[in-house]
Amino acid sequence: MKNYTQSGLAEVVELGKSRAKIFGQTPDIMSIVTNDELSLARMRIGEAVNDDESITLGQYLSSGGIDYNYDFIGDGIVSENEFLKNYTIPSNITGGFVSASNVTLNKIIVNTGIVSTFDVEVYSHDGNSSNLTLLDTVSLSSSTGNVFIISEPIALNKQIAIKIVNGSGANIMVRVVGQGVI
Repeated sequence: MKNYTQSGLAEVVELGKSRAKIFGQTPDIMSIVTNDELSLARMRIGEAVNDDESITLGQYLSSGGIDYNYDFIGDGIVSENEFLKNYTIPSNITGGFVSASNVTLNKIIVNTGIVSTFDVEVYSHDGNSSNLTLLDTVSLSSSTGNVFIISEPIALNKQIAIKIVNGSGANIMVRVVGQGVI
């Protein structure tokens, strides 16, 4: 393994010939990049040969370079109109907490244990179903999973909730991916 550093702001650790991890000052700042992206990643965190093309890790992160994942699960049979859980709590009570500013939800990944048809509703709220607001709906049709591209801004300190409607499934997992600034 070969390490690359820049003023203690970030570290790029090669994981072989095709992947690397970029670490920042907090555990949230980590991404895995492919070998093709590694040169760009090195350049983006200040390791370019030409200083005019390099930026600091802080500049990179403030440009919206961090992905945030929010995971929701439904163990066993998930009935119509049921909210998936954020850990063990229904997400309409305590959802995935948005702790960054300028977050845009850009991807929904849906997996289920059996071939199913249902809609996934994505909500924002203030906790305990207060100000529950529908942001987007995606539809899984006769499948065990799919990836959906969306574009929904969500405010700092809001919570995300997931509700299954227009059908049911078993062992459902939904990941909502957003991108924002620390």
